[in-house]
Parts: sequence; C-alpha cells; structure tokens
Amino acid sequence: GFRSFLRHSWGGPPAPRPEEYKAAARVSAGRQLGQSRGMPRVGEGSYLLGSDGARVSRRRRIRAIGTGALLASGLALVLCLGSAGPAPRRPAVISAAVAQRRVPHVAMIVLDDVGWNDLGYLSGDLGSATPEMTSLASRGVVMENYYGQQICTPSRVALLSGLFPFRLGLDADPPSFVRGEIVAFSNYSVPLGAALLPEYLKRHGMRTYAVGKWNIGHCNDRYLPTSRGFDSFLGYFNGNVGYYSKQPDSWRYELEDGTTLPLVDLVRIDAPGGRPVGLADPRHTEEIFLDEALDKLGRHRRDARPAFLYLALHAAHDAPDFAEPRRVLETCSSERVDYVELSRSVSSPFGDRRRDYGRALVAADAIVACVRAELDAMPRDSLLVVLSDNGGNACAVDLAGSSLPLRGVKGSCYDGGLRVPAFLYSSTLLQPGRYAGLAHHVDWIPTLLSVVSDEPSLDYPLDGVDHWPAIAAGDADNGRDRTLYFHVGTEALVYRRGDLKVLRRMPNQTWYPLTARPGDGDLCSADLLGALEIGPIVDLQVFDLATDPLETTNLAADLDIMPQTTTTFRLDDLPAVFEPTLPFRIEGDTDTNLPLNPIANAAMRDAGGFVVPWGCALTYWTPPSL
Repeated sequence: GFRSFLRHSWGGPPAPRPEEYKAAARVSAGRQLGQSRGMPRVGEGSYLLGSDGARVSRRRRIRAIGTGALLASGLALVLCLGSAGPAPRRPAVISAAVAQRRVPHVAMIVLDDVGWNDLGYLSGDLGSATPEMTSLASRGVVMENYYGQQICTPSRVALLSGLFPFRLGLDADPPSFVRGEIVAFSNYSVPLGAALLPEYLKRHGMRTYAVGKWNIGHCNDRYLPTSRGFDSFLGYFNGNVGYYSKQPDSWRYELEDGTTLPLVDLVRIDAPGGRPVGLADPRHTEEIFLDEALDKLGRHRRDARPAFLYLALHAAHDAPDFAEPRRVLETCSSERVDYVELSRSVSSPFGDRRRDYGRALVAADAIVACVRAELDAMPRDSLLVVLSDNGGNACAVDLAGSSLPLRGVKGSCYDGGLRVPAFLYSSTLLQPGRYAGLAHHVDWIPTLLSVVSDEPSLDYPLDGVDHWPAIAAGDADNGRDRTLYFHVGTEALVYRRGDLKVLRRMPNQTWYPLTARPGDGDLCSADLLGALEIGPIVDLQVFDLATDPLETTNLAADLDIMPQTTTTFRLDDLPAVFEPTLPFRIEGDTDTNLPLNPIANAAMRDAGGFVVPWGCALTYWTPPSL
C-alpha cells in the first residue's frame, strides 16, 4: 500500500506547512467530476491564490483499484479503497454555440531536451540552426518566463494534466529521479480521473491527434493516448528510443527459452479504444512523425472541424544512432531555407556532440516549418505553440544540449533544468511581442480553452492559469503572484513564488560549460544520473530571480531581513519533511532493464517484441471539488 496521504494546499502561497501532511488510511468522499467554473487568470482571484490573498486549501484523494490479473511475481500491490473508479466525466456534447464559434486549429510542438542556449534566437553557438523557429519567434510571442519540469515524464504530466506532478504521485527524490520517469515496464501512469488536455478540447468540436513521444503511462489500455482524449496516436511510450532502431534504451524482453532480445517501441492506434499495433518501420523517427502530422492536418482541408495536433518530437534527445533525416530536410526545404545544405553546414567549436545536436535541431526546425506551412494553407485561423519539455542535457553521450547561462542541466531543479524556450505564433490571432508573465507547462489547459471558447470551464481546480487574454491583448506581463512547484518529495522541496526560488535539501550543481563531457568527474559521470549526483546536498537555498536570474547568490541566511515581495516569505514556510502519496511506486517494486514482471514480458513477447500494455492495476484520482 502507500505509506501516507498527502494533504496539500491548492493555493500555492504560502508554502505548505508540516502539520498539513498527515497519515491517513482512509479517504473522504469528494465531489464528483462534471462540475465546472470559470478559470483562474494570473493576478485575479484564482485557485492558486484566493481573491483576498488567503490560502485556498483543497483535498485530493487517490484510490488504487486493482483490475485484471494481479501480477504473479507479487511486484504489484494494490490497495482497494472504495468504489470501482470515479464518476463518469461530462460527455463531449458539442453545443450549437460551440459549433458556430470559429475555433482555430491548434498545433503544439514539444521539443525534447532543448535548453535555454539551444534555439537560434537564444543560442550563442547554434544561432543559424533554427531559422524557422527564430523567424516565428520574432513574428509571434516569446514567453520569456516559461518553465517546465526537470525531466521528461513529469514535464509531460504537467503539460497534459494542468497539475504539478506531485499532485498525481509522479515525483521522485534526488539524486536519482528515475522513479519519476516512465519506462518500458513501469506499472504506473497519470491516474484515471485526471482529465487531460485533449479531453477538454474535444468538447469544443476539435479532432485530436497525438504524434511522437507519450511517456506518461502505457501499462493498461485505459492509460493509452486514445483512451485519454486523442482520436489517434503514432509514436513511442518510453522516454527515449533509437532514431532508427526504435529500441528503448537498454530495455529487453525474454523468450521462453531464456534468450533476451531488445524491445522495439513504435506503435500506431487508429481510433479511440483501439489496440496498439507495432510498426516495423526502418525510417528515422522524425520522418515517420512528420508524415503522420502532415497527413492528419491535411485531412482538415476537407474536414470542417478544427484540429488539435500534439506533436512531441524526438529531437533533440540523446541517442547513439542519430543521423540527419534527409527526407525531412528535403520535404521541408523552401526558397528561403535549404535544410539539406543547412544541416551540412552546421558546426560548433565545442565538438561533435554539439555539432550533431545542432543537426538534430535543424531537423526539428524543418518539421516546424512544414507544420506552419500546412496551417497557413488552411482557411481557418490557426495557432502554433512551440516549447521544450525540460533543460538541455550537457552530459549527453552523443547529442549535447546546453542551458547556459543558466545554472544546472536537465534533471536539475536549478533554472538550467527548468526554464525553457517557448513561443506562440499565429498570422491572424497575435501581434509580435514578448510576454514576461510567469508561465509553466500546467497553464496550457486553461490557456488553450480560452483560445477555443468564449466561456471556458474546468471540471475541477487546476494549478494552471489562463494567459491568453493578456497574450492576445499584447500585454507584456500579467503578474507573477503565483507559486510553481518543481519538486515535492519526502525531504526535498523546490518551488518558485513570485521572484523567489527556494530549494530545500537538493544537490548542489554548477554551470555546465559546452566543453562538459561524460566522465569528466567534476561535472558529469558516465551518464545523466551521475551528473545529477555531483555536489553535496544543500539544506536550503534561496535566490531572488529578479536580480539574480543565474542563481549565483544564496540568500537563505538573510531571510529574516529580506524585504517582503508579493507574498509573505518566512523560514517556517519551509517544511523539513514531506510525505507525499506515491501510489504508483510499490515498495520492493524496482524496474530494471530485464522484465521482472512475467505478465508484462509475456504481453510484449506475444506482440513480437513491441512495447504494449499488459493490463496492470489501475489507479484512480478523485479531484478536489470546486
């Protein structure tokens, strides 16, 4: 079972206190899904801060319900705490008012492991690698204070659910964050009961397509993209695969005679409720994803309904078999940019890893150009969102990203692991500008609902806030009076409140130069997790990002005399111990690169070695009432 129950404040400031975290064996009944209210906006009375400035406390209940066969190995332990799941969600009935409104097409392109120093409009050494994204950023709205999470799964959980990952049990303590990452045999996911972004958008008549990386849970059919709001999916479930091999890192499955073979992770699901079909496609992943994305968007030249495309690219995640996807470069070249020649000309004084990373970015830029061209060719208005999931991986073996001049790297809770490039572009809906409002992955559900609806509503309170009115009006800022939670663990805590950044019980990390390499010792060990372990645990660090955006000066010793900002900030706001509910990580259940779970292994063996669901136990989350 799980050790304790996390009772938390839904109103970010002030930070939760130790007495709010109490063990509980039972959970209270909550208000069912299907109710709605207007959504919060930064600076207004919201679910993060009450209109009178007071804390707004909510409770969250998680029920773990065992379904299907319990794992014979005894590795999955299920605690039944009530009924067979949440109440049914409001059906996606399209009203006449929604049908008449001119809902735009929306494409969201998620880059993988692209840091602050990587895109052309920000980069010091790869400025020529992304001409399309540089152009779109100059003609669109650049989000200057945009944050993700520290690694892949938590980032996507936040983006698609509108909730900070710890709310859903998907967080992990440093120095090893691997238990917060979904891999081939992970027996956990975003729990049922948490509505995802496509589910909301479908209510407004949108067709929804997922292409690329999923990485938020696949062990049960009900966790798949097409069971959570998407009309179709083509992509992979793990955090990473080979660009050509499609093999998910070192994960393997076992034949009946004891022989082990590498898994393959590339599937298609053509309709809601459909089963994943493994694809033995030898092409580069980005070529496969580009074809799928253009096919889905192209259908809407004839289909009158608006489209939502969620395109989670592979680039520029580290993998040993990267090579430029020539057909992508040729397909997306234009009179303005010859991507074949651009890829050939990319160079870096910092070695092959940085050069090849630049070539991966060229391929990503080509895809952005193709998607933008397809959107512009449609008569309906469109909105393109481009962002990265987390910071760059300076310690990568083959493709080295960079978050300079920010401190830290991917996996770090310094801004080098969290603050990422993001921008919006529309030729009809937006004027060029820069937006300094404090924004995060969790904000896209309320923000995009505001784009597609005159009367947006939520099923339950989210951590996200709506930035669209300010962005569409050309406002340069819309306030920073909110709290962003980057990590809540059994001891560690990281959050930003206004301009103050707090790290409690986190490893000390430095700035990673472009010359950092795996095995450097002082900066990187043999892999990313080794890099995260560099430096001792520091009890408390506090930075004022308004005056110290590079996190150079620890103000922890000066808290008692620090001037008050938008909210009170005291040392007793920082609890020494957190006990979050972790219903997906059962004690004694460890994932390795060999299948300890015989049911999962059998399912993947029967599927010909493809990563597929195996019918793991389901978990349910009961949201707080409005």
